[in-house]
Amino acid sequence: MPEHPRGRPPLPAEEIFAEALSLLADGGQESLGMRALARRLGSSTSTLYRQFPGGKDELCTRLAEHIMSEIVAALARS
Repeated sequence: MPEHPRGRPPLPAEEIFAEALSLLADGGQESLGMRALARRLGSSTSTLYRQFPGGKDELCTRLAEHIMSEIVAALARS
């Protein structure tokens, strides 16, 4: 994991994605925001923006890619 000279260390992507999915399940797309996600993770928005410089758009893109890769892996196992 690369070092970050300022702020908190990066959070595991799996943890971020799990909380993002939880926010989506609880309140739909409108409930998923960087502040709400940071609050759920006990982190700060600056930590999230260091990992997702494109903000919510980048987070959603990477979350979708993550979900698709899980689906493809599950299909390959079946």
